[in-house]
Amino acid sequence: MSDYSSASSVDSLDSLDQLDTIVQDFSETPINSTDRVRFGHLTIPVCLHAGHNIVQELKNSIRLTYDTIPIIFVLSRIEHRLAEEFGVEGLTEIPTYGTKTLSYKMFLHILDMNSQPLEGDGAEAWFDGSHPWAHKFILPEKAFVIFSLDPDLSAECSLAVIGLTQWACDVSHRIGSHIRVLTTSGYFGNNLLSDLVGDRVDFPVAHYELTIPTHVNAVLEQSIDRGNAIACINHHLENSSENSRHAIIFIPPNEQNGILPVSVQNRYLQTRQIYDPALRMIATLAWTVQDPHIKGVAIQVSPDHPIPTVVQGFTHLHVVLGDTYARTVFDHTSRQIVQTKVLLTQEERDMAQWWCYQPTVDLERTHDYTGVGGLDHPGSITPRHVHVENSQAGGFIARLYNSPWCKDADRVLRCFIRSPEVMLEMRNRLRLQGILKPGSRRIDLWGAEVMLFEDALPTLGYDHSLAYFVAIESSTSEVREFKSLLAAFLSVVPEWNLECKQELLDVECRGWGKSLVSTGDLWLTFGIWKTRNMAAVESFDCEKYAESVCLARKEILESSSHYCAQHDLGHNQPPHRVNDETKDSPEMQLKEVLQHLLRAYPHQLVCTRLVPYGVDMRVSGVMDINKFKELERDGVVYGICATFQKCGLVLSSNTWAWIPHDLVMDWRREHTSDQTLAEVLSERV
Repeated sequence: MSDYSSASSVDSLDSLDQLDTIVQDFSETPINSTDRVRFGHLTIPVCLHAGHNIVQELKNSIRLTYDTIPIIFVLSRIEHRLAEEFGVEGLTEIPTYGTKTLSYKMFLHILDMNSQPLEGDGAEAWFDGSHPWAHKFILPEKAFVIFSLDPDLSAECSLAVIGLTQWACDVSHRIGSHIRVLTTSGYFGNNLLSDLVGDRVDFPVAHYELTIPTHVNAVLEQSIDRGNAIACINHHLENSSENSRHAIIFIPPNEQNGILPVSVQNRYLQTRQIYDPALRMIATLAWTVQDPHIKGVAIQVSPDHPIPTVVQGFTHLHVVLGDTYARTVFDHTSRQIVQTKVLLTQEERDMAQWWCYQPTVDLERTHDYTGVGGLDHPGSITPRHVHVENSQAGGFIARLYNSPWCKDADRVLRCFIRSPEVMLEMRNRLRLQGILKPGSRRIDLWGAEVMLFEDALPTLGYDHSLAYFVAIESSTSEVREFKSLLAAFLSVVPEWNLECKQELLDVECRGWGKSLVSTGDLWLTFGIWKTRNMAAVESFDCEKYAESVCLARKEILESSSHYCAQHDLGHNQPPHRVNDETKDSPEMQLKEVLQHLLRAYPHQLVCTRLVPYGVDMRVSGVMDINKFKELERDGVVYGICATFQKCGLVLSSNTWAWIPHDLVMDWRREHTSDQTLAEVLSERV
């Protein structure tokens, strides 16, 4: 497939048979090495993941060499759910979680529990793991750890692999220890572990790969654009037999409505659906349609979503590869996190090609539409837009600096964040927000704030500003509830498109924040979203992204309730329901929410002035000129843009919220007394 290939080609089972030899070689201590730890990386072609239970295969191969040594699998959320659904025989169940494998989040929690930095450095910085580990969570000093690397390097994945290498290197100094750490990924040439380990061990990281099965290269392609591909698909749908069942896979998702006939059902496999159970993912790729009028299923797939399994029950397969997709990235021009269209990188294009191989559908009924350049057409030469260097950079840096087990944070950060501009920008933001101490690498949050901040980070996708907004101490339980609900909404607002227009002001915007609707698009979209979606969210009967919202809100509130109760902050209130919001919040509570928005987003503060008469202008959003004149002070209106979109060179926001002038001046005085607001922001952000 394209130039994406291994050294040789074999049958699928022959490829998996190589695992036994690889594990045996990896278990041996290299000549002239005194290390009790060894690191390795194994490349596993994605098609083998889709057609086989790789966790079971790896476990079986390890047991041929190690009879009793604990085997620990650390996987992404999606891989973890799939592994638990497919089952793994011979692994010990971990009682607290009720699973046999661990997600990144679970493993991070275990690392924090095992760390005892006050006891010293090296092996002394970790609890002694000489007892059975699964029941007490004390990591064993003899272990074989398999760690699946997320190709998009989420903050959770990056933090977990950093902690793993630190633990392995430290604990290997104990006499009697024996540790093997094997990372895995689906693409060739992954050198992250080599960069991370560096010269901390005597012997370099061992690299292995399973070869790509020969029959993968038999897939035929049609080098046409998406428009002609749709025409071909419609032709096949019209001319196939009554009992035909078509799977139509779009990578990235198709954003045009109405291009396929009504006889095609829509489904989704998108990474925002992180709470989806494994059975739902598997069912998405299976023919489960009961309606006799439906002839096909269109499956919209994010380029970064792993392949759960092969398609089942379909007679025909159509795979349509695209060139661009929406991504949240750091924009070097505006120095903001923006949602914009980016080209698929070559690495992403290589990974997407694996969807073209589905052994459950006859090759003569498989149609792959790869764009005019074909499979060999190169993608963007830019590096992959990994999360820790873009949307999750701030949260990643903050969490790493507050990790008790990370001894060399700056060196480690350079392995993940290659851009000096991103590193400098995010550090400056964290200091200006008050999350990092000025002139140091230490967190400046205390008590419930730091615990809520750390707990909210994974729930809110490591958006550090949003997590900080939730964590700022609130005066009442109602304010905490308001902020939790708003944070859950903001975490998915890029997926919920609503053009703000004046006529929408008359739409029923329920409860809290209603009086702010005329002062910013954020409050209008938030109010309409609550009205339209909260019935489903509160019943936990949600589809697509709404499920992530309701569960994210649930996690935030549970964390908030737990820590506020611990610190006697009076959060013992009955569960809040949006339907109970019969009136707006009091003015002082609304002002507190606005103040916390400013503290969390000073780098996204916008100053707006009226242009002189006779100058062409355009007003977008809900606030008209009369409202602007009502809110202005000294000729300006301040507001926060909670999110940004970029189309071409144009930066826009549909989440602008007015911030009172006195709050902005108070914030400025708190940070400096001898500089203008513009000087404060331009110097530090």
